[in-house]
Amino acid sequence: PAAKLNCSVVKKMLQIPLKKSAPCDVVSPICKFVVAEYSQSTSDEHLEEFRALQQLRNNAVDQSDISGQFSLKIYQAQLFQLGSRLPVSTTTANIPFTWHDAFIKGKQATQTNLGFERASIIFNLGALESYEGASTDRSTDDGLKKACKHFQVAAGYFDYIRINIPEIASGVLTCDLTPNGTGLALNLMLAQAMSCYYEMAVRKRAETKIKPSLLAKLATQTGLMFKKSYECTESPALASQLDASWGAHTKFQHLSFEAAAQYWQSQHVINTAKEVGKGYGEEISRIKLSLRACQEALAVAATHKLTATQSLTDLSVKLNENLAISISDNRTVYLEVEPPESSLVPIQGASPVKAVPPSGLHLTELSKDSNQTFKPLLITLLPVSVLKIIDESMNKVKTLGEVKDIGKRATRDARQHLASVGLPGSISNQDDGHVGLNENIWLRIQKCTEGSGSNSEWMIQSKLSELDQGAERAFSLMKNIKTKLNEEKSATTVFMHSHPNVIIGGDDDEQFTQDLDHYNEIFRTARASDEAIRSEISNPSFVAVLKLLGKSRSELDNQFPKRDLLDDDSTVSKADTTKLSQELMSFAGLLKSREQSISQLISSVDSFHDTLLSQVRNMSDRGEALTVESGGTTTASEKLVTLIKESEQKIEDIQQTVLASVTAQTEGMERVLKENTIFEAARSTDAVAVGRQRLTREIEQAISEFNDIHAKLSDGVSFYSDLIGRLLQVSQTVEGHIYAQGLARRDVELSHSNQNNKANVEASDAALARRLAEELQMTEGGAGSYSSHLSSSSSSSSSVGNYLFGV
Repeated sequence: PAAKLNCSVVKKMLQIPLKKSAPCDVVSPICKFVVAEYSQSTSDEHLEEFRALQQLRNNAVDQSDISGQFSLKIYQAQLFQLGSRLPVSTTTANIPFTWHDAFIKGKQATQTNLGFERASIIFNLGALESYEGASTDRSTDDGLKKACKHFQVAAGYFDYIRINIPEIASGVLTCDLTPNGTGLALNLMLAQAMSCYYEMAVRKRAETKIKPSLLAKLATQTGLMFKKSYECTESPALASQLDASWGAHTKFQHLSFEAAAQYWQSQHVINTAKEVGKGYGEEISRIKLSLRACQEALAVAATHKLTATQSLTDLSVKLNENLAISISDNRTVYLEVEPPESSLVPIQGASPVKAVPPSGLHLTELSKDSNQTFKPLLITLLPVSVLKIIDESMNKVKTLGEVKDIGKRATRDARQHLASVGLPGSISNQDDGHVGLNENIWLRIQKCTEGSGSNSEWMIQSKLSELDQGAERAFSLMKNIKTKLNEEKSATTVFMHSHPNVIIGGDDDEQFTQDLDHYNEIFRTARASDEAIRSEISNPSFVAVLKLLGKSRSELDNQFPKRDLLDDDSTVSKADTTKLSQELMSFAGLLKSREQSISQLISSVDSFHDTLLSQVRNMSDRGEALTVESGGTTTASEKLVTLIKESEQKIEDIQQTVLASVTAQTEGMERVLKENTIFEAARSTDAVAVGRQRLTREIEQAISEFNDIHAKLSDGVSFYSDLIGRLLQVSQTVEGHIYAQGLARRDVELSHSNQNNKANVEASDAALARRLAEELQMTEGGAGSYSSHLSSSSSSSSSVGNYLFGV
């Protein structure tokens, strides 16, 4: 009988009821919030995602078995990553989520809180697992293992709520989400998982030769978990409202396993006593404790009309038989004193089960678990406060990035200064005097034409033409945007005249106009700079530069003075260029390193906004808070502040590198000029070398001036390219705004039109009815009866419509 009892102590496993939710409109409150916080166009852009969220919720709250678990998981995962992007409250996106209590009928709570919604969905995930565990056939070993796993997974969900509910939800909660409610669900699931483990151990006792002492530990632990469940049902929050069957079942199971634990411990004691010759008195005490627990459990069952108590009754009979034999043997043979209950060593529980942490609560986990890829909803919709913080950081970075102009100007000044003293070309001319233009200088002249084979004048004119084309394109875009805004303003004026009581749109039109005025001012400043460059190009000195650089290699070679082939080279004094060359190499390295830093700075600044935005979105996807509320003020969270500081620091480090190189340039230039002075003095007596140096300096200066003008033109082309890109974005936004405004106006006009049509139809129907009555010579009373019948029929049709279609 004992074996039979302990193989099926829990005949019936309990499942946690599902929470039910009232229907909830998600789309309208979100649309209203986004329009107010961002714009109508932003709301329109994300409308399909709002509807997708609504569908996810509808699917999630409609599930009632384990097959629908995925619908709950995907909805919960989307809610998790939405938390930092979509503020839900009575003052933001006012979505009232209403959920009924799983344990207490008629009780419900409503909160405008995503955390409350998440907690309710996670609760139902645990409830579905509990249902699967409770309905599993435990007659086989595989069935026991499966049920045990489901109960542990269910416990993991309830434990997650218990731990995180203070953070994810606040305000009035249903009892099932309170600490006692989740405690009841958690401990009940662990207790039933333990009972599966215990049942398996007893069932395979003969095969595994498991000791009674271990069975006693397993039974003790199971009983303790049922006791914790029972204590939750007795808490003030639940005791007065929870159905009594919950407390009755958990108390009955607690006492039943306590009886089983003491029974197995008595078996362990008697087995040990037979080996060591003592312990017979303790066996009697253990049997009495087991018997008392049996009687208390049966009393609970009788009071609450619980079934499945036969095995406990059998155990009680067996315990009485064992007790009589043990007492008789002890009195006649062993003569041991029965130790009091207080002196018995408590049985320590052993728990091989635990709450399994839930998986798939985040989209990344869910994607990995299901081998699918899920796109986060509203990934581009960051809070306005966060976007403002990012923009402020971007403005700061742009200021840091302005040092590139300082670096470029310093580099340009350095090269012009070197060119004015003929460096580095004058070193190359330290030869025997029988050659023309130095090869390196010729290569630099060719570089001015970018290897296209065209002359330098064509390169300048081509770049100037490219500049003008960019300016014309930008001007055309601004003109087009202005025209569209004026047309929209006129359409709005006409509409407001026809519908004076209807307000369409907001301050977007004014903002667009201000933005366009700002771009116009930038454009005018840029064109003024273009004219200054054009003036430099037409200056006779620059025309001479282009003419010089446009000469062929042979023409330039012939311009260089040459020595007489009969001259004695030994009489020509040659200056030592070693130190000057070293200083020039070092200085060139400084300029090259700065150019690399400037390039890195430009690239980092250009990508800063998109990179930071991507990192912030990743934070949001991980569920990390982007902002915190303090005293009614919204500020960046600590993690967001750290991310922004680290991103800005990278830019600042590059900026400091550029500035440091500019500072070092002064000393480097002084060293170069000092060595060049020594070099010039050493060869000043060589007329041919001096002549070659003068021409080299002239060519170096020409190259420098060409590069300066070409760089200015290239910067202008880049500026207009960037301006065009920004204007295209503005144009697209304006078109979206105009489209949305047009839809809004058409909706109002259509509504008015429908009202007018309805009135016309009703008037026409009434006239038709009167004409029929006259033609059929119906009396006034008859006409009235006919009209009444018509009205009744219409009412019936309306009722049918309401019934079938929910009109």
